[in-house]
Amino acid sequence: MTESTDTTDDAPIADQSPAGSDAPDPMDGEMSVFEQLQWGALVLLVVAAIWATAQFYLSATRAIEVWVGAGYQPVVMAAFNLALLLGAVAGISRLARRLGSVPT
Repeated sequence: MTESTDTTDDAPIADQSPAGSDAPDPMDGEMSVFEQLQWGALVLLVVAAIWATAQFYLSATRAIEVWVGAGYQPVVMAAFNLALLLGAVAGISRLARRLGSVPT
């Protein structure tokens, strides 16, 4: 005959980190210097990407004005702007779904 014993302990579990450890706990909301540098780099890269996108848009617009006849320029510009809009909406949608699925 087997005996079933309950071995659960109601005592709180001690912190597993070594005593005197200054390592930041990822659950307390503080960022390490490396994480702060990564976020700073991300901000700089986003600003650079926005600037490059604006420059590309202006160059593409100028190229359309030079290479496309005056009668077709509105149609080509509309198609170009629509392609940019659809790409932006797809990126925003994907990012929103990804951010919405991240557990808090």
